[in-house]
Amino acid sequence: MVATGVRDGSSGQQALRSAAEVGDKWVFKRIESELRRARYMTRAPWDSLHSLADELGVPELDDLADIMQQSGQDGAQIYNNLRARAAALRSAMLSAELGKANAASERMYIPASLLGIVFMAILVTPSMLRFAT
Repeated sequence: MVATGVRDGSSGQQALRSAAEVGDKWVFKRIESELRRARYMTRAPWDSLHSLADELGVPELDDLADIMQQSGQDGAQIYNNLRARAAALRSAMLSAELGKANAASERMYIPASLLGIVFMAILVTPSMLRFAT
């Protein structure tokens, strides 16, 4: 959301504020309150994001603060950096979900095998009983 705001011509600080105002979950509210507090204290918003990232233990928020700090100091173009970081986050989240799915699939291997054995036993039992009598 920040990258989209920057691409549309907003400053980095405006893009951060508008991205934080979009959500209604506690995380968005917390980021919004930190950004508001930074504005009232005439403090750089990325400093507030750094402290919030340390407090919550969210390194991704710290990365966002680093990118925004770079734009504030250098006036650098940050759109490509933000998009690359978002793509990396999506890839990491997808990998984590695939890992969970593979773990669940492996746990189901033994019950499914047992079900197949029981099914084969049910099919073979009448033939064996008829053969034995």
